[in-house]
Amino acid sequence: MIGQEFEVQFERMSRDGGAVARAPDGRVIFVQGGAPGDIAQVRVTEAHKRHFIGELVEIRVASPHRVTPPCVYFQTCGGCPWQHIDYPEQLRQKTEMVRSTLQKFKTLSDSELARLEACAPSPKIWRYRQRLSLHVGSAPGSALPKVGFRARGTHDFVAVDDCRIGPEGAVQFALSLAPQALRNKKSSSEEPKIDVRMENSELKSGAGFVQVNAEQNQRLQDYVSRAIRRRVTQDQGRAWTVYDLYGGSGNWSRPLVEQFEALQTPWRLRIVESHPSSEVEARRNFESAQSTSEWLRDWAFHSSDVETWIRRHREDSELGIFILNPPRQGLSPSVIERLARRRDLVHLIMVSCDPNTLARDLTSLRSMRKMELIAGASFDLFPHTDHVEVVTVWEIQKPS
Repeated sequence: MIGQEFEVQFERMSRDGGAVARAPDGRVIFVQGGAPGDIAQVRVTEAHKRHFIGELVEIRVASPHRVTPPCVYFQTCGGCPWQHIDYPEQLRQKTEMVRSTLQKFKTLSDSELARLEACAPSPKIWRYRQRLSLHVGSAPGSALPKVGFRARGTHDFVAVDDCRIGPEGAVQFALSLAPQALRNKKSSSEEPKIDVRMENSELKSGAGFVQVNAEQNQRLQDYVSRAIRRRVTQDQGRAWTVYDLYGGSGNWSRPLVEQFEALQTPWRLRIVESHPSSEVEARRNFESAQSTSEWLRDWAFHSSDVETWIRRHREDSELGIFILNPPRQGLSPSVIERLARRRDLVHLIMVSCDPNTLARDLTSLRSMRKMELIAGASFDLFPHTDHVEVVTVWEIQKPS
């Protein structure tokens, strides 16, 4: 079967699997570089029980959604594998990817699926990244250091002179630091890398805190804030506790200071995050907020993993809004079980960068607790990639 060629028509895009089509025997085949609507000759490179991995041999009829990638490194660099698809189709694919995943896991009813909004476009589709991490290496035939990325599917070094999704001038800025990075390597076994970020309109080196796609992140914050405002308004005057789990430095809870201030509603905040550097940023944000806010009664940063924290901290007597933004692997069974038992859980906002683990976790949680979907949306933080951020908003009934 390996090496066999046949003609297919690509139907859709998949997470980490390229374009999807059906082989003559009915099995799914994943092919990098395909676009929905392409009719193409493909060759099987890997054969599995239920699917194939293939490669493009020839595009017989190009999809109307196929465009010429503007980046000269598209064929080798692994960073932006959807550049050959026009942006409206990228958004449509991400919208359908979220819907089909939640449908496959039977996470949502048909009426709930109808409440999901289409994937929100990024305000910028080029130069949207505020930070880049570049490897330092050498180009063939040159003794001078170069900076770049890894080739798609390998660890091969790809030297670049620019990155169209990164800040203007970021690659040249990193290149100026490359000789020093190579000298530092002599005292370290780690591969030299240079982190570049745009901060206050200035390029800086080092892994300082900055949102990758700041403008789209603002839209995400607004969505979460509006959802919480709607819920708090329903119980006007009641005190609340907001739990920002996997909360970083408070990306989701920071905008709530103004929301509760406007509603004149007392609240408390608990941020739970295991990354120690986040605490410094959180204290800078919330200590000043508490000194000027009449309604933020107190706040705390718990430097802990969520599994340990939820095991040690009992439920509160106040109404609880839980914001969960877990890593790609999702929630552990222990966190789901303990969360489902909390009587102070009345409102839940799940933010996820992986529709599969989101669907799995919500399905598990719904098997233990009665939940109603209030709203849901997806956001494109990373144009030209398969990544999509999903937000679902839930009203939770008290356990019996």
